[in-house]
Amino acid sequence: MTRCRAPALVLAGGGPLPPRVFEEILVSAPRAESAGPRDPVRVLLCTLASQCSDAAARALAAFETAPTAKKPGNVAFESLDFLPLNAGRVAESERETLFATKTSLLAHMHRLALAGHGLTELARAEVLWFTGGDQRLILETLRDTPFESEMMARWRAGTLLVAGTSAGLQVCSSIALTGDFHVAPTQPGLGDSPGEADDTPLRTLGPVATGTPSSPSLTAPGRGLVVTTRGFAFLEGVVLDQHFIRRQRHNRLFSACLDHPGSVGIGVDEGTALVVTRDPEQPSRGVAHVVGNSCVFYVDTRGAKLESSAALPERTGDRVSDLSCGFAWEGARLPFELSLPS
Repeated sequence: MTRCRAPALVLAGGGPLPPRVFEEILVSAPRAESAGPRDPVRVLLCTLASQCSDAAARALAAFETAPTAKKPGNVAFESLDFLPLNAGRVAESERETLFATKTSLLAHMHRLALAGHGLTELARAEVLWFTGGDQRLILETLRDTPFESEMMARWRAGTLLVAGTSAGLQVCSSIALTGDFHVAPTQPGLGDSPGEADDTPLRTLGPVATGTPSSPSLTAPGRGLVVTTRGFAFLEGVVLDQHFIRRQRHNRLFSACLDHPGSVGIGVDEGTALVVTRDPEQPSRGVAHVVGNSCVFYVDTRGAKLESSAALPERTGDRVSDLSCGFAWEGARLPFELSLPS
């Protein structure tokens, strides 16, 4: 098995992922200095975001579709969840109750992280994979803890490849969408559709118009609609979104970019991943290409002009021009570089 150390991030948009996404991760994993040519790739499956007790087993099965993983001894997997005695899989109608079970224990999980839980497993890993679910569970457990510090230090040093899908993608930028919305009484709007089979319930803040879970996440883009929080700063000035085409999240991404002028918005569709590679000559710059069955949408607001009119109602009085937008399919690179902390 030939491995290189080029990619820094592999960000998947959720849904069933093709084996070549996992193959890209495994053949790109950085090697430990002590590793021999036949030593396995060491993958840590972090299932914090999920409410399902079989989340690690499902992630393992997905990785094992990759040709490299099918060869005995090529890959060694470990799983990490701060609640090992988690509830099992449940019907969709019960997911919100199950969600509350884990969020009620967030303070306990954060205390474990502060005490160093997970550091031993992280030290052995060459790849850290965040599963889907609810990104807030990852962020509120791991932010400002020794785990975050060690994860970021190893990633900057090039000894850890970070990857994730759905909610696991969402935590990988300094600007993270929580999945919540602020909807004003005068602004018809819908909360995001309940999630993938990975446990994300409907969450909206403020009055909500009547709608169905399959409706678009917002009826129109605007400022002040989307709730963001501080994510892990693998990418700077970037807003990420997942399940992008499948769930029609264009308005959500545009809204978040309006709230963060000068940002770059990237929407990754299901079955697809964005691979970000650090420039060896300039470590603070990254290039990205697409792998998978669908596409990646991008909107670059760094040269955009935003004009507001006080005479028009709030959120309808904005005019945005000079946006750069486009789509990229498998093998294509994004037409701009990304900012990476070094």
